[in-house]
Amino acid sequence: MVIDPEGYKEYNEFRNNLSGRFKEIPPSDTISEERIKYLKDSLPAIESELDTLIYELEIFLKNNFNPIDVLTVFAFECSTSIDIYCSIVDSTLELLQTILLRNEFREYPEKSSLDELDNLSEKLTYIEFLIRDWAFSKSLQFTLNQEQQFTLFQIIAKYVTVRGEIYPAHVIDVIPELFGKFENIFKTKGFTPNDYLTFVNDVRDQLEINFKNIFINSTELSRKLSEFPLKGVDDLRVMHNLRKYICSTDGRRTFRELIKNNNFRQIFKLNIKLLNKQLLDLNVCNFGNSEPWNGPLGSLFIKPIIRLGKDYYCFLPTHLSWFAIEFLESFLKNNEAYYMQRGEYFEKKVHQAFTKVLKDAKIYPNIFYPINNGEWAECDGIAIFKRLLILYEIKGKNRRSILGKSDIIKLTEQDIKKNIIKTFEQTKRVLTYINQNEMVKFYDSPNGKQILEFKKENFKSIFPFIITSNSFEEFTTNLSKLKDFGLDFEQEGIWPLAISIYDLLTVTEILDSPIDFIDYITQRLAFNRGLNIFAWDEMDLLGYFLECGDLIDEHVDKSRILLGYSSALDEYYTSKYHGRPFQKPFRKLSYKKRLERGYIGKNHPCWCDSGKKYKLCHKNAE
Repeated sequence: MVIDPEGYKEYNEFRNNLSGRFKEIPPSDTISEERIKYLKDSLPAIESELDTLIYELEIFLKNNFNPIDVLTVFAFECSTSIDIYCSIVDSTLELLQTILLRNEFREYPEKSSLDELDNLSEKLTYIEFLIRDWAFSKSLQFTLNQEQQFTLFQIIAKYVTVRGEIYPAHVIDVIPELFGKFENIFKTKGFTPNDYLTFVNDVRDQLEINFKNIFINSTELSRKLSEFPLKGVDDLRVMHNLRKYICSTDGRRTFRELIKNNNFRQIFKLNIKLLNKQLLDLNVCNFGNSEPWNGPLGSLFIKPIIRLGKDYYCFLPTHLSWFAIEFLESFLKNNEAYYMQRGEYFEKKVHQAFTKVLKDAKIYPNIFYPINNGEWAECDGIAIFKRLLILYEIKGKNRRSILGKSDIIKLTEQDIKKNIIKTFEQTKRVLTYINQNEMVKFYDSPNGKQILEFKKENFKSIFPFIITSNSFEEFTTNLSKLKDFGLDFEQEGIWPLAISIYDLLTVTEILDSPIDFIDYITQRLAFNRGLNIFAWDEMDLLGYFLECGDLIDEHVDKSRILLGYSSALDEYYTSKYHGRPFQKPFRKLSYKKRLERGYIGKNHPCWCDSGKKYKLCHKNAE
């Protein structure tokens, strides 16, 4: 067996420190040369071992478990299925469901050997570890320097383990606006975009009712959970604490004893009479009809609903939200009108986002300026707020999946050029125009009416934004990595803030104070200038900013890892999605610092726009 005992021990510790959507881990030393050599030389052995383990896991499952039992246990214990936004362990649940569906249901025992659950957990954890090593080993097969190899590892690991670029709460807003004009096309398929949203909500509501009924009716669990008021089981925090208890050693033991009662098989069971039949069929899979699992880069779009005779179960309900836009777009392939409207829609959302956070700003969308030889160029937008100028370029191209592709680097490089490098070139062209002209003028169309005129010296700061429709966060949280893809920002002398449209919506919604927003983007830009700070995604950076008050200060190590800081954001947006009250996360910058920086006085209106004085509002909370 291929195994690295020290690495596996470290991974287990890493895995058990769950915080937010990802694990929070301390800064680690550079990986040793011995470990790099081991991984580089072990790819064939790791792939062989992975195939063997998957086969052995399939046999183990067939000998010991009723599929509904085991999926119920792991969907509740290991996934974020009801109340948390997303998690790295959902990829394990996907793998488990895919393997179970390979065989006919009758090939499994009716009753499960629940004493083997711990053994199963260990097998799955080791497979997770081996997949991580496979991703690292795969990245080492290319002739790259160590930093490039780690970036490639991030690219692969992201696709293998991470789900969800958009909060479900935003899906509710985006889908009607993005797909509404194409409702007639969807009607020919038997549903509308709003029908899909209703379908997702109906599935979620049914599972919540199942949870509530089963836990309230369990006297044993009620006794064990006496510290949790079950009459408030609808409250997100109570359900979150309930789940945390059940994931503890004592709670897991209690839950696994209770699962022996067949009623617990009802947790993820759906009442199909209350669901849209067409959408149910489009999202359902059957036992004995699973596609082969072609390694870690097999298909990620797993149908989340299982049919068993007349019964239907959904163990991956969050997939219905995560892949909502991809699912609906699959019915509009090669529809040029949709993709043109899609680009216009994203531009409109960006304009609205800046208007929302910079309430007194003047926004100039889709403006033109003259360049050489009588030609004209377009700038997607400029926002002017006091002595701050934000210019932004938007790229609506989809990032292609690396799944099943052999040349991952080439594919990634092509997408970076289309979405980031090309957009940067447009940004650079606007900045050059501004820098080369004493009086800068913009027009509503080529040779059209002048709508904006200013001098560069009128502005204290100019912030260039690159906004993409899909996430490139393994690069945009540290733009220096793009040097290996032909874009050296240090040499260019321009450091933009690159961010996805959905992350921008979140940032501008959470940081609804202009002061906090400007502080954030100022400090975010500083990340690109020599700070060796790693973050998996934008929400970790935003979460850290909210929690600590600043991204960069004397307490922040200039070489550290920021992971696991999205918890408050995840819980807030989950609550919003479920229509439950939950305090909006705010920046915990002390009154002393706000006063020192001239942001606020105790008798001034609070920065949160509550209408109250600061001393009567957030002063005590901070």
